[in-house]
Amino acid sequence: MDSEILDDVFETDVKLVPATKGTRFVNYLIDYFFMVFIAVAFFLFADMMSISGDFETMFNIIFVFLFFGYYFFFELATSGKTLGKIITKTRAVDLTGGVPSMGQFAGRAASRFIPFEGLSFFGSGPGGWHDSLPNTMVIDEKQSILPDQNSGFIQRT
Repeated sequence: MDSEILDDVFETDVKLVPATKGTRFVNYLIDYFFMVFIAVAFFLFADMMSISGDFETMFNIIFVFLFFGYYFFFELATSGKTLGKIITKTRAVDLTGGVPSMGQFAGRAASRFIPFEGLSFFGSGPGGWHDSLPNTMVIDEKQSILPDQNSGFIQRT
């Protein structure tokens, strides 16, 4: 076997290319509009079922569960992706390029509730507090080389 081919097969370098701030903003918009769609569908269903109550309180409670649940469960189920990340071909990873832990996914979702967290993207780094606090980052999958979680080899994305 040619040594070039062997070098490619047994490549050990992981290359993590952070997603741009523009791509991250597109992810946010897609995810936000999807969550609004889900919330509207829920409230239309509640109205059809004649579920009554204090609308403002119910909206706030549903919003918190929807917002946290959307990011936590979607990223957990898809190994670091939300609808926005699927469309833009980006992914949340831990700092080694691996799949974040359940605690890191929970930290990403919970830290989005920090007041003014969205403004943390105006700093010098590529991410916001929901990246830095749980030690994760969002990468561009088209430009990154990730560790293969099953074999220990590198997978090209």
